Amino acid sequence: MLKIGEFSKFTCISVRMLRHYDEIGLLAPEKIDIKNGYRYYTFNQLTLANNIQSLKQMGFGISYIKEMLINDNNLETVKKYMNIKYLELKDEKENIENKLKMLENSLLILNTGKMKREYNVVIKEFKEMNLVYYRDIVPTYDEMGRMWDNLELAVINMNIKLTNPSYPLAIFNDRGYKESDVDISVCLSVSEKCMDKCEIKFEVFPLTTAATVIFKGNYHQIKDVSKSIGMWISKNSYELSAPNFIIYHVSPHDTNNPDEYVTEVCFPIKSDFHKYAE
Repeated sequence: MLKIGEFSKFTCISVRMLRHYDEIGLLAPEKIDIKNGYRYYTFNQLTLANNIQSLKQMGFGISYIKEMLINDNNLETVKKYMNIKYLELKDEKENIENKLKMLENSLLILNTGKMKREYNVVIKEFKEMNLVYYRDIVPTYDEMGRMWDNLELAVINMNIKLTNPSYPLAIFNDRGYKESDVDISVCLSVSEKCMDKCEIKFEVFPLTTAATVIFKGNYHQIKDVSKSIGMWISKNSYELSAPNFIIYHVSPHDTNNPDEYVTEVCFPIKSDFHKYAE
């Protein structure tokens, strides 16, 4: 058997942490000498200790590690926890990458006095078109993926004929920007209207004049693009006439590489000063 110090060296877990694991029932010694209180471990426990360390390095907390070890024979439970952690870490990675890019851009401005990217605002007229859409109030913008899945499934099940291209666009119905409980419509252009079915609706997208910017790359640019359009609208004495919308010319549906996304941010405008209804 191994004394706690020897076991600590083999597992790269400190003696203090091994004692803590014993106290919380995560990794108990095989034997405790009742005379002197010395803890003894077996070589067979090295595997368990290694699994605990691996799960910690993956980012799991102690409570999750205990649950996974209890259910280590239930592969579905372990897979469920690992999938959840994978998605959490993936989101963290994207957030960190976005923050790094924002810092990179800010540092470039401070060092050179120039924006990393200059966005060219263009006035564009969108013709009237028939849309199929799914509208919902979702907790965050990240939920748009689920909305697109629902819409695309309905298109298949209802045998809806789309135009080519289908101009996938999202309309942001809220009067102002919201961080939560966002009112969004995801839409596709159709060759002919059908009867509404449950949450799937049809409507005519009206003739619209908009100030637009097309950019390539990650969606983290949308904030800067929107700011550029807003400054352009103010400078040229226009007013907003309807909720803004975004057209996803090349989206995650088309490529797994964010650098290949092609997105068009659109703010409907009019030249007078009557704002659209509150």
